[in-house]
Amino acid sequence: MKKFFSVFFSALIIALTFSCVQANAANYNSYFEDGFYSECVYLVCTDNDEVIFAKDINKQTKPASLTKIVTATIVLDETEDLEQTVTIEQSCIDELYGTGSSLGGLIAGETYTVYNLLCCLLIESAND
Repeated sequence: MKKFFSVFFSALIIALTFSCVQANAANYNSYFEDGFYSECVYLVCTDNDEVIFAKDINKQTKPASLTKIVTATIVLDETEDLEQTVTIEQSCIDELYGTGSSLGGLIAGETYTVYNLLCCLLIESAND
């Protein structure tokens, strides 16, 4: 099951890579200036640490779904059995009440497998 999840995750990342704009220095700035709608961007070439494009780099923003991907990666690294069960505590649900967070509908006191919670996290994009 862990291998399936790793393969699925890898395929998703590869698919997202193909949907990105082609990378060449000539079209970076025109692409971002014409059609990029993020509030802030920091794009760096990892080969030579050259900043390719920057927009409002000092603005503080929420990390959004990046934290979900990192959380899923840590869970996959640290959990040997994805069928292990977890009981949802009321405090976890209460912490998100009124925040406007995306929720997967988990119920306090219910028991879920780690696999199901990862699906809720990555597919539903849920914060609970």
